[in-house]
Amino acid sequence: MPRTSKPRPTAWWKWPAVGSAAAMLVVVLIAMVMWVRRPAPQTNFAALSAWRSPTQALLRPPVAAAWDTKPRLGGEFFKIKPSGEMHAQ
Repeated sequence: MPRTSKPRPTAWWKWPAVGSAAAMLVVVLIAMVMWVRRPAPQTNFAALSAWRSPTQALLRPPVAAAWDTKPRLGGEFFKIKPSGEMHAQ
């Protein structure tokens, strides 16, 4: 008499594990593609090189503009106007 084997019970817990592993693989692949194709950061080097500290303007005295300018040849740098009673004639 031939022996008949019983049908094996299916492992119901394998399908959710396989499905979640496949979903995780898809998520990892999408993340890798997005990371590789990300645009390079744009840096405005001209703006960075022209940047000055705000404290430079605060610590600069009001007469500093006169220090930066040069007098014309033969001209006066500062014009002093006489004032007072002695020159009022």
